[in-house]
Parts: sequence; C-alpha cells; structure tokens
Amino acid sequence: MFINNNFKLLVQEEEKGKSKKLKDALKLTEAELIAFLDADHRALPDWLSLSVKCFSRPEIAAVQSRRFSLGSENPVAVWDTAENHLAQEVINKSFTALNLNIFLTGTTFLIRKEIIDKFGFSQCVTEDTYLSYQIITNEYKIVYCG
Repeated sequence: MFINNNFKLLVQEEEKGKSKKLKDALKLTEAELIAFLDADHRALPDWLSLSVKCFSRPEIAAVQSRRFSLGSENPVAVWDTAENHLAQEVINKSFTALNLNIFLTGTTFLIRKEIIDKFGFSQCVTEDTYLSYQIITNEYKIVYCG
C-alpha cells in the first residue's frame, strides 16, 4: 500500500469481486467524499474540484461527472464515446436542470461516504445502478456536474 498525506493506493491482487474490494478499501478512509474512476475511463482534469462544489444541499448524496473513454484511436471507441458518453451527458444535464435524479455510471463520480456506509455495495455486476436505486428510493439526490 502507498500512503501519503492526501492519497492511499491499495492494490488487491486477490480475486474477491469488485464490491468486496470497494468495501475493503473504504475501511481505510475517514474522508467525507469518496471518488470513483474506473481504469477504462478518463475524466476532465478539474472533475474533482467541480464535483465538490455541487454538494450544495445535504440531500445530494452523489455527483456524477463527465467521463470519456480511454480509447479514441479506432472507430468503435469513437462510436462508444459518442453514443454512450456524449448522449448521456445531454440527458444528465437536462435532468439535473429539471431537478430530476440521474443514475450513477460507475465511474467519475463522488459520493458521500455516509451514503455508502448506509447502503453498501451490491454483489451484482451493476452495483452502481443498484446503489442509484437505493439513493433515489430513500429520497436522496444524484446530480450531474460536468
């Protein structure tokens, strides 16, 4: 494990499944906000500072940010970015402007640690969607900030 004053990097080589690894890692932090960024995506350089500012109300449990596919060197990756990422950005911005909830995409999002402590992570493959259901049905908000 690598540790400095601001970051902890935990490498888990044992096959436990994503939700178990996330639970193990979260035990090591006392931070109020937890950031998620998948290895196959990239974020804007200022996504963390922008996202933190979007926690303006206590009912905001999580902030989804803009994300980009790592691959842009072939037509399939470009199509993936256009179809999934850019189209979803339009929907997310619109829903947030209308004060409607959006769903977490599993990457480039910040969430209050107390929310994860309360609802945890599902063992299913779509743990981000299931967590979104838990957040929304318990009257918290997920907003977009990108």
